[in-house]
Amino acid sequence: MNRWLSCTTGALHQELVRVKADTVSQLRKASATAVGTVTAAAVVTMDESAGTATLLTTVSLEITPSSGSPTTERHRYRAVLTRAGAGWKVSSLSPVPTGKA
Repeated sequence: MNRWLSCTTGALHQELVRVKADTVSQLRKASATAVGTVTAAAVVTMDESAGTATLLTTVSLEITPSSGSPTTERHRYRAVLTRAGAGWKVSSLSPVPTGKA
């Protein structure tokens, strides 16, 4: 959660702050770990003067339960980034449907 908080801004950041305690509690109860890796990213739009950019990303998420075998999930996201100081932070994140029924 702290890593997420360090790379987010705006409404997304505020939402993560709001749900942090509950999220951490749920993760501890689940006794599982999840590690996400961005496997691809593409800049779709960029407005340098407004300080915004939109990316499409694919993420591989490896979930390891306290007992049993790990599983891997693949997800696609649309991320809106906002310039914050000398860098960029995620201000919005939404899933992109895969088209599967």
